[in-house]
Amino acid sequence: MTMATLHVSFQKLSVFYMLPCFFFFQLCFCFNPKHLNLSTVGIHWSSAGATWYGSPDGAGSDGGACGYGNAVSQTPFSSLVTGIGSNPNYLAVVVEYEEGDGDLAGVDVKESSTGSDEWRAMQQSWGAVWKLDAGLQSHRLLLPSQVFGLPHPLFYPCQNPKPIPHTCNYPIQSTRSRGGIPQLRALATEAVPAPAPTMVKAITVHEHGGPEVLKWEDVEIGEPKEGEIRVKNKAIGLNFIDVYFRKGVYKPPALPFTPGMEAAGVVTAVGPGLTGKQVGDLVAYAGAPMGSYAEEQILPADKVVPVPSSIDPITAAAIMLKGMTAQFLLRRCFKVEPGHTILVQAAAGGVGSLLSQWASALGATVIGTVSTEEKAAQAKDDGCHHVIIYKEEDFVARVNEITSGNGVDVVYDSVGKDTFQGSLACLKTRGYMVSFGQSSGTPDPVPLSALAVKSLFLTRPTLMQYSTTRDELLESAGEVFGNVASGALRVRVNHTYPLSLAAQAQADLESRKTSGSVVLIP
Repeated sequence: MTMATLHVSFQKLSVFYMLPCFFFFQLCFCFNPKHLNLSTVGIHWSSAGATWYGSPDGAGSDGGACGYGNAVSQTPFSSLVTGIGSNPNYLAVVVEYEEGDGDLAGVDVKESSTGSDEWRAMQQSWGAVWKLDAGLQSHRLLLPSQVFGLPHPLFYPCQNPKPIPHTCNYPIQSTRSRGGIPQLRALATEAVPAPAPTMVKAITVHEHGGPEVLKWEDVEIGEPKEGEIRVKNKAIGLNFIDVYFRKGVYKPPALPFTPGMEAAGVVTAVGPGLTGKQVGDLVAYAGAPMGSYAEEQILPADKVVPVPSSIDPITAAAIMLKGMTAQFLLRRCFKVEPGHTILVQAAAGGVGSLLSQWASALGATVIGTVSTEEKAAQAKDDGCHHVIIYKEEDFVARVNEITSGNGVDVVYDSVGKDTFQGSLACLKTRGYMVSFGQSSGTPDPVPLSALAVKSLFLTRPTLMQYSTTRDELLESAGEVFGNVASGALRVRVNHTYPLSLAAQAQADLESRKTSGSVVLIP
């Protein structure tokens, strides 16, 4: 039977071992994460034969001396995943995996004087092995029960090992081998002091509340891991969902947190092994993960989309979340077609402006509500066929008049509490109520019986559920960018603020002093 054997030891590495890699993976464990920098693991292929570890005199290659004769696993050779970082108090970890017949000659390091520095050091070494063992088991690999590490040369110099009673004082590579047995060796360099953390400026929220809880602070940013990129934000979109998280209407994962769900920027670093993204790419994203109110951020690479060269970062940041929201509302949540009559609440807002333009281009009759004459002029320019200034007239009565008492096919309502009941009253029989925001507050509960009067449909959709796959994300963003490039959609960036003044920007948004899109500039 072909047996797969794993060899583990702590030993000093020479430059020779760091040969070019053809595959790598990190299995991380550490004792002090704040001061430990795990090196990238290099793996190279060799056919020099099996390698055995035993006592200093070379014995034990097949279970003698310090060997235990434990076969490690029968895991297929191709499935091995190894890569060990090292404790700064110890030499590098070497993991070897063989395909062939044979057992592991383990190494057992003990010390009879339990109060010595050596003993305490070796206790730490054993802790490393237990963590290694747990990590390997997660990949369905087993580690023999009696394999321990070698203390740092401070106590046991490799060139002149100090004997330890009743032990193998350090593992050595035996000259014995079995020719022709393929071998995979994973080498990890010795740990080095961690570099100083990279700090960037960001808005942080330590407690829920008003705009004053938005703090401009230094935060630490790391390096992108596998599947991640680091992005230097050029422009950041401001949205009402940011206000909801700040207030605690929506619950963030934890406090403190950095708000923001939309941005465009340039890739400054890519994670190991990542393809399809490179430094210098202009990308944009909308939705989870939260955290765009920062000079730089780490993002999953599959959550960003490339920005066409014809679109600048400010436009991209202003259109990403709002544009993709308009796309799923009009094209998938309720599919607007020629002949439909729709009502857009807050038609001069960021999403409302895009809904009005897009629905008009699709052939629908668009009715929009706004708060001022100035916003009414913008709504008209955005394609609204009828504009209602709700502070001057009852929008329910006016909609009833415009539709000759028939009502509208669909209402897109982002206002919430102040307009919700009126929006329901504006619907025709079998009409659709699409509530996608609550800028005025959470609507009062609606009994199901209220929908039965006209057999109404009610939905509360979010972008995250309409962009759950990479294909959905690319399709939605692609349609938005395509409409911007063709001129079908005009992005109104009516207000920009420095990122450091995000508190003022959110205050203005809440008080409805803004129109169109609002963008923060780092």
